[in-house]
Amino acid sequence: MPRISQSETIVLGALDDLKRDWQIARLDWRDQAREQFEADYLRELEGSAVAAVRSMTELTLLMRRVVRECT
Repeated sequence: MPRISQSETIVLGALDDLKRDWQIARLDWRDQAREQFEADYLRELEGSAVAAVRSMTELTLLMRRVVRECT
């Protein structure tokens, strides 16, 4: 099951990179459009990424259980 676990790490790492880069970018972008961009895209993307990681974790646990019970 390492592929799913690796995917979790990749998603979380990409999310951390995005958050870090956004903190830098937002310093130079101070208007209503930035706030709207954050609300429309970044907050939703973060929530989706966290939900995806949660699902991958559940899938990893389920797959381990299936392998354990079928061997």
